Amino acid sequence: MDEFMKDLSNILISNIISNLVKEDKLDDFIGFAREKAKEDGMDTEELMSFFDELEEQFCDNIDWDKLFSIVGETTNNRKVMGFRQDKCIIVENRTLSNDEVEKYMETETAPINLNTLNKALESIDVKLEFIEAIDNPFDLEGFRNFVRFKVVELDK
Repeated sequence: MDEFMKDLSNILISNIISNLVKEDKLDDFIGFAREKAKEDGMDTEELMSFFDELEEQFCDNIDWDKLFSIVGETTNNRKVMGFRQDKCIIVENRTLSNDEVEKYMETETAPINLNTLNKALESIDVKLEFIEAIDNPFDLEGFRNFVRFKVVELDK
């Protein structure tokens, strides 16, 4: 019975944390939980380390909605998907239209251009670092051929 209760507690805690991450409220929760632990004398090194790990893994100063919007606009409305835990994004890498080919030939700047993206992202204090380009033989939530970038916060 004790093992069952421990497993059930772990599942509940995991679901609560997942929901806080989805709602972008984990920062507030961690701050509240730290203060409450101190007030109640429960601020053990183990618990505070747990909060540190949560913060490191899930909390950042990245405005993900603006990031997706800027990348979409900068890449001529290509699909973008983010992976907050890994702090990376993927951008659809599709065949160019005739207009895109003409623009590319005139400007010599590809639709997915790291320099152009990074200039546009300076306004939200992040930059992208190239990780890989993949052409999957299977569909990954609407993505087959994509470029993956690491999202890095800029020092202010």
